[in-house]
Amino acid sequence: MRFTAVLAVGAMITVSGCSSNSQQKLASEANDLSKPGIQISTGITAMKSAGFKCSRNGPNPYDRFWPSNDILCQRDRNYYVVATCIQRVFISVDRMTATIKSLHVPRPVCAGL
Repeated sequence: MRFTAVLAVGAMITVSGCSSNSQQKLASEANDLSKPGIQISTGITAMKSAGFKCSRNGPNPYDRFWPSNDILCQRDRNYYVVATCIQRVFISVDRMTATIKSLHVPRPVCAGL
């Protein structure tokens, strides 16, 4: 019985870690690190220093809603033992000026449970 209660509390903590509030915090952090108008290299360096892994991004043939922005930065956030939230930031770049055009921050995705 106690194990079930602990698991339920863990699940609630995990879900809250991948909530829209979590998305707002991530969007705020991403904009502080890589706001539109700064040099691509500066923004990517800042994202990597915050624990993101960044790579070139292309369209996803299995998901037509997947943004095909130029760069995908992603990191995992572990919430106790029960789950991991995957945080993603899609970065569009202006190739003419080598600056960041815009950021797209989707809701974090939970893996596990």
